Amino acid sequence: MKRVHIIAYHCLYWIYRVVSTSASAYFIYHESWYKGAYVVQLVLMPFFYSNYAVLIPWLIEKKRKHFIAGSLLWIISFVWVYSVWTIYQRNLLYGEELWKPDYIETFNNLIYIWLISTAFCLFEYWIRNLNKNQALVMDRKNHVLKSEQNKMLNHLLADYLRALKNSKPEEIPHKILMVSDFFKYVLYNRSKAAQFQTEKKHLEQYEELKNSSHLWVRIQYDNIPESTMVHASLIIAVIDRLASMVADNTLFEVSVSVNKINKVVLSIVMPLDKRIQDKITKEFDYCILSQEINTDRLVLSIDRYLVGTSIVI
Repeated sequence: MKRVHIIAYHCLYWIYRVVSTSASAYFIYHESWYKGAYVVQLVLMPFFYSNYAVLIPWLIEKKRKHFIAGSLLWIISFVWVYSVWTIYQRNLLYGEELWKPDYIETFNNLIYIWLISTAFCLFEYWIRNLNKNQALVMDRKNHVLKSEQNKMLNHLLADYLRALKNSKPEEIPHKILMVSDFFKYVLYNRSKAAQFQTEKKHLEQYEELKNSSHLWVRIQYDNIPESTMVHASLIIAVIDRLASMVADNTLFEVSVSVNKINKVVLSIVMPLDKRIQDKITKEFDYCILSQEINTDRLVLSIDRYLVGTSIVI
């Protein structure tokens, strides 16, 4: 949660406190405005934020001695300060002859302020931990993706260097430049967004590299707007991984298209045996098996931080 959001909802809370106190005083005491509505919030604020910023963090950090000592001091200080305030409020603002503290009102406010400040602190602590955990998961998945891409590049380079032996001498410079361009794109742009026309160019390079020694992969394209944004090299990495899992010494045919919500999907129209389904399900643990007429289709969705690309098999 951003600091500006925290400040905003804290301000809204204290505005609500002033308005609700004034409104209740108007309807209960028939005052045109509550004389202590503004000042009492200034009395409560230090106790609210001392519990919110100091005591509860001590409890979370398991500093029990600090928390117990601080809580006792906090309770004693609150009771004394709020008791003095109620006497001042009743005598000077309302003209009542009250010289004893209203302990019921004092303890009601003590419990209320403690509960609200604790709830605020725990809520923000939960949000921070949630964001931290999501960032760790994202980093892990990005690391896994980059590792898969590095393996893909190693395999492609080894296969292509072996295939260069059978190439004509005049073709070798062009093919080396193509390999260099492909590797540069995958290595330096894989954490960025790219237009599909750029991805398609490198998909074609990938197809040529993959098929340099044997016809392994055939990629088709189905009316995709060139301006469609995709995660750079993600489609390449996913196709290569699926090709290695699905195509066992057979031609792997895949169609790249756009669905109704303008997300790129990969469709592989071929029968999948139980062994291949289990392999894919184990690696892509968020896949869903859907049944169609005379066809089994395994549907996979890439996580949102990977630009929402989905795979349909």
